Amino acid sequence: YNSCIYNLSSRGSCMCDAGWSSPSCACSVGSHLIKCLSVPSIWQNVTQVPVKLLDPDGSASDWLGYGRPALSADSLVLAAGVDGDDDKGSLSGSVVVWERASDQSSFADVVPIKLVDPEGSASDYLGVGGPALSGDGLVLAVGADGDDDLGSSSGSVTVWERSSKSTPFSAVTAIKLVDPDGSASDWLGMGGPCLSSNGLVLTAASHGDDDKGDTSGSVLVWEKTNTSASFANVTVVKLVDSQGSAFDKLGHGGLSLSADGLVLVATSWGDADMGSNSGSVVLWQRSNTSTSFGSVTSVKLTDPDGSASDFLGYRGPAISANGLVLAVASYGDGIMGSGSGSVSVWERTSTSISFSSISPIKLVDPDGSADDRLGRGSPSLSADGLILAVASVWDDDMGSNSGSVSVWDRTSTSVSFTTVTPVKLVDPDGSVDDSLGHGGVALSANGKVLAAASYKDADMGASSGSVIVWESICEGGYTPPSCSS
Repeated sequence: YNSCIYNLSSRGSCMCDAGWSSPSCACSVGSHLIKCLSVPSIWQNVTQVPVKLLDPDGSASDWLGYGRPALSADSLVLAAGVDGDDDKGSLSGSVVVWERASDQSSFADVVPIKLVDPEGSASDYLGVGGPALSGDGLVLAVGADGDDDLGSSSGSVTVWERSSKSTPFSAVTAIKLVDPDGSASDWLGMGGPCLSSNGLVLTAASHGDDDKGDTSGSVLVWEKTNTSASFANVTVVKLVDSQGSAFDKLGHGGLSLSADGLVLVATSWGDADMGSNSGSVVLWQRSNTSTSFGSVTSVKLTDPDGSASDFLGYRGPAISANGLVLAVASYGDGIMGSGSGSVSVWERTSTSISFSSISPIKLVDPDGSADDRLGRGSPSLSADGLILAVASVWDDDMGSNSGSVSVWDRTSTSVSFTTVTPVKLVDPDGSVDDSLGHGGVALSANGKVLAAASYKDADMGASSGSVIVWESICEGGYTPPSCSS
């Protein structure tokens, strides 16, 4: 029991069922040895059953996980929006947070906490686009696109910030942020906010903003110099697409930031450069945090193979922590059948190279078919850009529109995702119309923990919703938490 068996290559150590590891990281004699992983792909060896998380206070039409869930970098904090929750009035919304002590404990054993906007009211839809977490899990931001503080559906962002993980978010006083230039039907926060890894840069979009024409959209940036400062005291910077026009809906699907907050990406699925609603990607890059994004010239990207009704970026982009890998989906792409969907990936070797000089690669689900809607929810990348996860929300493997998640896992950046066969994940308890991954997928920084939600899951009532989490990479059929690498 002290060495790897099954004739599999490994990283040089065995993995054991929880509680059976010896100090040398080999398995103790007589213990429950789990097969060593085949290098390089951790996801090719997934045999574990994911855990299903519910809101214990959930009820019909809560829509838990309508937007993308969020994971802290270390995978210890998980948050999901419940925009149909009625605690502060019909459809006022809430956020549910699970927090575990280590990656060897399960979220299934955690009692979640529920957060609401203390100023919330009916039809705020708090959490509609999904929450955002800082890398250390100390800052949580959530959008409420139906908030009326600056006019009907002007929108807002609510932020909870704590000093340590020993302080629950429920003990923190939330602050509310609005666009000082906001107005009715701006829908600030609909796509969900985004945070830099250190929690000092916060972004959210108002896709209904009219600065470049009707619903052309804009992006707001709040930035502070240290954790003791409050976002409430920061002067917000507004960004627009310099080439934007009416009905582009910049930021509708959400935003993505590199870990250091130097690269900011938004999408405009209504952009018509490659045909009506073909979509585009808008990127701002600065050299340091002392440079405002407002002084940077944006770069626009399109799918060179794009066409009308591709909806590139409908649910937002994903960029790796180092800002070198960018993934954006086109759920309307018809390569594998009408509405089967695809993912475009731009990859550069240095931040000094512009993404505009890079030819993207296109990925599809090899098992895909018409109306699978690959990329209807936002994609997710591991910190190093080696693992990419994207949902096909209307995949039918567990019943019509039950949904699935495709994971591409490569060994190094010298390996193209196009040479990798994706692994398909489904909710083993999935059923008709669950729409797994509707809002998007969340990956931990190391890419070993994956969360996706089924907002139409009916365990707590019709469309009450659930969050499905693959917590660790196990072999031999053991259920998590049973191993570590």
